[in-house]
Amino acid sequence: MRNIWARIENWLSTNAPEMIDELLPGASDQEIYQAEKSLGIQFPKDVKESYRIHNGQNESIDNLVLGHQLLSLKEIIRVWKVWKDLSDRNQIYWNSKWIPLISDGTGNEYSLTLSSVGIRNSGQIIFIDHEVDLEEAEAVNVIADSFQALMTKFADDLDSGSYTFLEDCGIIPTDENLQ
Repeated sequence: MRNIWARIENWLSTNAPEMIDELLPGASDQEIYQAEKSLGIQFPKDVKESYRIHNGQNESIDNLVLGHQLLSLKEIIRVWKVWKDLSDRNQIYWNSKWIPLISDGTGNEYSLTLSSVGIRNSGQIIFIDHEVDLEEAEAVNVIADSFQALMTKFADDLDSGSYTFLEDCGIIPTDENLQ
């Protein structure tokens, strides 16, 4: 994860230097443990490694990772509790082992799945579209086999020009990738 973050930070330094300051310092092992305890899960090694480097980003800024916000541990817990509350009230189908890591702020999230129910393998990253019934197959799409794979692809996409920085929007897909 260190090499991946070094690549992302290098791209930010060159293309969006003001965005580097939006990345939060790494979380301590105690903070990671407390988050795991609150969520009733244990993060995979790659997620822990990433959060030791950067505990998400400032909440006031969107569009940093994959055109979305990289959630801090505190925000992961907050967003997870919103989904859990909706599920507990039978307003949505949702699995408490889906842990939101990256969010657009409107309920669309890249989530770590720690349950293999309906998913090939635990530890994959799925995309949840809040506007689609989550019981439908297309509502939950496997995006990557791991968080490390997702972040590697993001770093590759930055290097290949698939993202650009706009001052008022943050890091967004280039026009060619919007189609």
